[in-house]
Amino acid sequence: FRSLEPGQQAPACSPTDRNFAAGRAAIANRDKSLREAYAAFDEKKYEEALVLFQKSYVKMGYNDAALMLGKMYLAGLGTAQNTPEAIKWLTKVTEIRFNPSYSVQRFDEKDPAYMSVPSDAAMLLGRIYMTGWGTAKDPVKARKWHMTADKFGFIPGTYLVGRIKALAGDSDGA
Repeated sequence: FRSLEPGQQAPACSPTDRNFAAGRAAIANRDKSLREAYAAFDEKKYEEALVLFQKSYVKMGYNDAALMLGKMYLAGLGTAQNTPEAIKWLTKVTEIRFNPSYSVQRFDEKDPAYMSVPSDAAMLLGRIYMTGWGTAKDPVKARKWHMTADKFGFIPGTYLVGRIKALAGDSDGA
């Protein structure tokens, strides 16, 4: 990432860049894979939903699809319960391009429990490692994932880290 000097303009997109973006937008406007995956999930057709969420992620890279895949593998919906596979999908969600200027989730007083997709994935990863849900307990990883949720703007992530440290009697301030 390179900063612009005062008075310097950002480079313009090339015609190829604009064509690529327009083509991707046209595909996204016609794509129904995520909607179909949620419909199958709501109808409790979990095996079908699993396939459709995978298709949706491969086709369009929807983070919602990766989050649902992680949750489905973790719960064993439409497939055998598979925590390592769940961790793989949830981690993909947390690796999205993140810009603190516009990616941080904002508090919504009408829905205070709302979590963005990346926050949801990070909190779930924290819970997996804190409880040892299908894997070894790892408080260091749990802390890392709760702090990641905070980075995404989900303040209860940091609160949990503080509570965990208080319960453990840890006062190093880290």
